[in-house]
Amino acid sequence: MVYEEFIVQLIMIISFGVGAILIALFPILKKENKYFAWFSMVTGIVVWLLLLNLVRVGIY
Repeated sequence: MVYEEFIVQLIMIISFGVGAILIALFPILKKENKYFAWFSMVTGIVVWLLLLNLVRVGIY
């Protein structure tokens, strides 16, 4: 498939963006609920680490 590599790269960029949004929302969410804020922060970091591991290993 011609667009396979493009689609995988696009999905990875979107996933990095979602992880960044989860991390960036931490200060806003901390005012409302500190547990949900920490869950958001940890989830964002896990997403970034998993994607960085995929890039490092070259599975994409």
